[in-house]
Amino acid sequence: MLRMSATTTVASGSGSAPPADMTSREAIEARGGISLAEDGGIIKYPLDTTAAPSPSSSPSTSTAAAGKATDAPPYPKGANAQLHYKLWCYTDDPDLGEMGHEPDAHTHSPGDGHDHNHTQKHAASIPCPHHAPAATAGAATDPGPRRPHRVLVADSRQRDNGAPFDLRVGRQFAVPALETCVQSLRPGERARFLVMPPHAAGLVRLEGLLRDEERARRDRAAGRPGVLAAAALPPGAGCSHHQHETAARYQSLGVLEQCPVEFDIVLLTIQHPGGFVREPWELTTAEKWAAAAPAKEDGTRRFRASDLAGATAAYRRALMLLEPLTTCSEMMDLKQMAQARQAERAAEARAARQRQVATPSVLASATSSASLAATPWTAQALLDQLAAEEAAALRIDSEAAAATALPAAEEPRGPSGFTPSDVQSLMQTTRLNYAACLLQTGDYAGVVVQTSEVLRGARVPEPRAYLRRARARRLIGRDLTEAAADLDAAQQLLVKTNVPMSSPMWQDLRMERAALKQQLDRQHRKEKRIFQGMFSAASQEPTTGAPHEQVARTSAARATTAK
Repeated sequence: MLRMSATTTVASGSGSAPPADMTSREAIEARGGISLAEDGGIIKYPLDTTAAPSPSSSPSTSTAAAGKATDAPPYPKGANAQLHYKLWCYTDDPDLGEMGHEPDAHTHSPGDGHDHNHTQKHAASIPCPHHAPAATAGAATDPGPRRPHRVLVADSRQRDNGAPFDLRVGRQFAVPALETCVQSLRPGERARFLVMPPHAAGLVRLEGLLRDEERARRDRAAGRPGVLAAAALPPGAGCSHHQHETAARYQSLGVLEQCPVEFDIVLLTIQHPGGFVREPWELTTAEKWAAAAPAKEDGTRRFRASDLAGATAAYRRALMLLEPLTTCSEMMDLKQMAQARQAERAAEARAARQRQVATPSVLASATSSASLAATPWTAQALLDQLAAEEAAALRIDSEAAAATALPAAEEPRGPSGFTPSDVQSLMQTTRLNYAACLLQTGDYAGVVVQTSEVLRGARVPEPRAYLRRARARRLIGRDLTEAAADLDAAQQLLVKTNVPMSSPMWQDLRMERAALKQQLDRQHRKEKRIFQGMFSAASQEPTTGAPHEQVARTSAARATTAK
C-alpha cells in the first residue's frame, strides 16, 4: 500500500502527486499551499472564491432563508456548514476503480504481454503486476516502483438528489480533518485539501454510513424496505468493531486508512445556530420532549391537508425525537421511582385486604380440640375449606397487583417535564397516525412495523392498530390468515370496550371483513384451478417409456378418475 510523507503536496488543479521533496512550510507556501496542521498533514490549495451555491440547493437552505449567517471563520459552535465535496485517494493499487468499486476480473491469453482493455483504464506506462511483460524462462519480473494514481471515492452531488452536505461545527464530527478544512473557508470559496493518513481518521466510518443511507433511499424509492441509517448512528457505530465491519462491507474503503486523500470542497453557506432545524442528536432531553408534540401536530395538520409527503416527514421526525426518550437516563430514573411506588402500593393493598378477610386457618381450627369436639370434620370438608383459603389468597394477590398500577396523577415527573406514560401515550398516537399515513402512500410493510410496535408497547390494546395492520396484511397479500386474526382481535376489543355500533371503527371492520372475504375467495378459486390443471395434465400424459413407468401412469390416472 502506498505511503507518502506528510509533506507531499498536490498541485492546484492537478490530478497527479508531485515530488515529495518539499519538506518545509516555506516550500509548501511557495507552491501556493497553506498548512493547516503543525506537521503539515493538512494542506490547503485555494482554487477560487467566486463559487456560487449549487443549483440543487433549495431556497429554504439558502443563506437568506436560513436566518442570520456568519461569513468569517472561525465559525461558532453549533453552526451548520452546507457544502459540496469530492473525495479522492492516492493509491498504487492498479485494480481500484472509481468510487471505490472493484472492477471486473480481467483475463489474459498466455504470453500476450500488455493488455489494457479493462475497466481500470490506467495509463499503459504505469507498471502493473497484472500486465507485466512476459518473463523470460527462469527469470523473475520486477515491475519496479509504481506511480500512484488518483481514484475518486465519493461525490456529494451524486447523493441525496444532489442536496448539500451538512456539517455541524464544533459537534465532534466523525472526520475532524474535514471540519478543519471547512473552518478555513468562507462561503462561496472553493479549495483543495491534501490530508495525510494520520489526520484522515473516521473516513471509513463516515463513507460507510453515507453509502448505507444512499442505499436505503434507493430501496425506499423502489418500494423495498431499506436499512435505517438516516437518523442516527447504528448501535456500536462508534466502536472499532463497527469500523472494521463497514470496511468489510465496502472492501475498497480500506485504502482510506493508509493512503493520502484529497478533498475538493466548495462551501455554500454557513447557517447560524438557531437558523435551521436541528437533528435529534443535537437536542437535549428537554428539547426533544418540547419538540415532539409540535412535530406530531404538524404531521396531523399536513395529513388533513392531503400533504402526505410532509405528514410522513413530520411523523418520522416526531418518532425520532420520542424514541431516544424511552432509553435516556432520566426515563430510567423515573421508571425506578415508579417501580418503588408500585411496590409500596402493592404491599399496602395486600395488607389491607388481608385485614378485611382475616380468619383463622381452617386447618388450625380443625385440629384444635374445641373444633374437633364441636364440628364433625371430614376429609372432604377440609379439602373444600383449604381450596377456599387458596382462592382467597390468590384474590388478595390479584387485587394487590391491580392496585400496583400508578394513576397518571401519581407518576413521577422528571426535570424535562414528562412522565413515562406521557411519552408512551404520545408515541402510540404518533405511530398510529404514521401508520395511517403509510397506508395512503402504499408502504404496507411500514404499516405492519408501526402497528406491531403499538400493540407491543400498549398497556391496553388499541383496536385501530389491529384494523390498520389487518388492512396492510391484506394489501400485501401474503398474510391473509394473520389479517383475519387481527380483525377478530379488533372485534373482541370493540365489544369489550362497548364501542357503539355506529362508530367508524365498526364500519371499517365490516368493510375490511368483506374485502378480506373476497380476496380469500379469489385465492381459493385460483388454487383450485392450479390443482385441477396439475391433475388433468397427469391423467392425459402419453404412455411412453419403460413398462413399469406405463403401469405407474395408468394407476395414477385410474386413481384420479375414481376420485
